[in-house]
Amino acid sequence: MISNQEKYINLSTRKKDDWTYAIAGLVDEPETTKVAYLILRKKCGIRFRIGDLSSWIKGTYHKRQIIRFSLRKI
Repeated sequence: MISNQEKYINLSTRKKDDWTYAIAGLVDEPETTKVAYLILRKKCGIRFRIGDLSSWIKGTYHKRQIIRFSLRKI
């Protein structure tokens, strides 16, 4: 489930509420990365699969990274 803060960051380009404090970092754990890609494939469906195919054709499929965000209101 996507929270309102995540929708704000993902879908909006205009500031609507107070500022949100965020910390981001790359995910290094292989199991966490695997789960993240499974969730993205389920959520985005064919669009994500097309992105997978495009990455595979370009040769960047195994170079992709997952970024973890932690959000807090300030």
